[in-house]
Amino acid sequence: MNIEAESFKIEMSHDELWSTAFDVRNALECTLKNHWVNHQDVWKKNEEKRLYRINKFFCHLGRPDLYEDIFINANNIFDAFNKKTN
Repeated sequence: MNIEAESFKIEMSHDELWSTAFDVRNALECTLKNHWVNHQDVWKKNEEKRLYRINKFFCHLGRPDLYEDIFINANNIFDAFNKKTN
């Protein structure tokens, strides 16, 4: 089976968009804790597409600060990991 998505449109309610935005953000934070702590110098480059989606979600919801907090949280996660391993 070969499935290719070339273009599609998703319509969501306001509540569905909030839930989806936090689902994607929480998935990224989990990946930061479990994977990117070992590759801290390249996580932003490798997560560009997911970061773009999260940015669009929160900007459309009028809360770009929830996107910007990702970078603060990432630094906190990496700092805690680095302290623990040193």
